[in-house]
Amino acid sequence: MKVIQFFAITAMAAAMLTSCSNDEELVQSNFPSDNIIRVTAGVNNAKTRGNEANGSLLDKDFLLTIVNRTAKKYTYINKQFSKTAGEWKCSETLLWQNATTPVDIAAFAPAQTAIFDNVYKNDAFQSFDYSVAADQRDGSANNDLLYYYAKDFNPGERLVNKKLNLEFNHAFSMIDIVVTLGTQFNVPTIPSETPITEVTVEGTKLEATVNVAAAEATGIVTVKESAKATVITATKGAFTSVNNDVKKSCTSKFSCIAIPQTIAAKTFKIILNVNGKFYEWTLADAITLKSGYKYTINLTMGNDVALTNSESFTAKPWTASEDSGSSIETE
Repeated sequence: MKVIQFFAITAMAAAMLTSCSNDEELVQSNFPSDNIIRVTAGVNNAKTRGNEANGSLLDKDFLLTIVNRTAKKYTYINKQFSKTAGEWKCSETLLWQNATTPVDIAAFAPAQTAIFDNVYKNDAFQSFDYSVAADQRDGSANNDLLYYYAKDFNPGERLVNKKLNLEFNHAFSMIDIVVTLGTQFNVPTIPSETPITEVTVEGTKLEATVNVAAAEATGIVTVKESAKATVITATKGAFTSVNNDVKKSCTSKFSCIAIPQTIAAKTFKIILNVNGKFYEWTLADAITLKSGYKYTINLTMGNDVALTNSESFTAKPWTASEDSGSSIETE
């Protein structure tokens, strides 16, 4: 009996040692032998603006902060990465301490050193002020703040092909406005470009406080309630004509990026300007714009009014595919 027990214990110990050895080999196989921090970066949905010609923010530089709480030698604050020949590169060589020491990581795009200068100080991630522009006609990438945050990141377990995979998320909200033109706009001729000269969005505040470390607790973005609501002029997007069929309707798209916030009833408005003639639509209910969500508003413009219905106002995660929308929730 004692011999059998001895062999059983020996076999169990051997199995445990083999398991531990395999775990260590797995960690080491996924960790770079030179300890160099290499990155890949992506946005969950690369189409960030109504004007797709502006491209993806993946082509913009980003700033990376890695905090090692046990060895400050391996802490890096706001190190800028640029894309060169398809690879993200930093002008400095950044190193992991080892495969097992956890670190906290934050990254922001587009890279704006002045804004993110104090993102980490006094041994903690700090909040910072950020705003979107009132005039978004140029589709500036700076309006679409992207962020990545990971606490207690274990390199040996979480690197992907020995690289840090930064999956950026949208901090703010996107508003897509899709306007279907009445057939009267096909007279005397079907338009080849949008007759809408300008689209404005009213009722939102443009200033916010951002703190990535608060993402799970209270949300990354807090609107500045003291700020005044300011009109946003939207980015012009695609126009779809109807190929000489006067009985069909053309469509015109616009979009803007807004700070997540709650907007009171009868305050959120969209105004379409057609060469000085204005078509106004107002949301009757209160609405809460959420971080990382895309809101699509389908309007029909004709007979001197702009109309929609509840089924034509949808919301979905900005990271979702185009066909996953659901009816928007208003308050």
